[in-house]
Amino acid sequence: ARGDVLSTLDVSYWLVSPELTIQNGDKVIFYAKSTGLSRLQLWINQTTSLNVGNGVINTGDFTIKLLDINPTYALPSVNPARAIPSEWTRFEGTVSSLKDPVRGRIGFRYFLQDQSPFRRSTQNPNDFDTIYTQIHRTILGLDEVSYKSVR
Repeated sequence: ARGDVLSTLDVSYWLVSPELTIQNGDKVIFYAKSTGLSRLQLWINQTTSLNVGNGVINTGDFTIKLLDINPTYALPSVNPARAIPSEWTRFEGTVSSLKDPVRGRIGFRYFLQDQSPFRRSTQNPNDFDTIYTQIHRTILGLDEVSYKSVR
């Protein structure tokens, strides 16, 4: 950090599936909900590796993004129409862009990029939370994940 300017912070956490046979038209269906600062991405890896890259920009062998939920980092308490809903909500991603069927993996990524280390508190509007507090106050839930093959 320089003087009174604080650096931004990044977070990239992954949940990766077992190996699957993946082809165009297959669907990943799941339910998600969040209580705070959340962005959720759904990626395809066309190999069987577990390589999610290093750093927040690199996604390793996960090269096809199927979904990017809440890329503007809306908070449910501020902009519920743009945020990940606070109630269980169904999402669906359809596989495309593959030349042929592959043996690979799907990956869910909790992703925060260029976030301010301080943000007005959702608990007390006259106070500020650190990014650490925001993340640890957030619950991002995934449930009933299913993979529907067109075969």
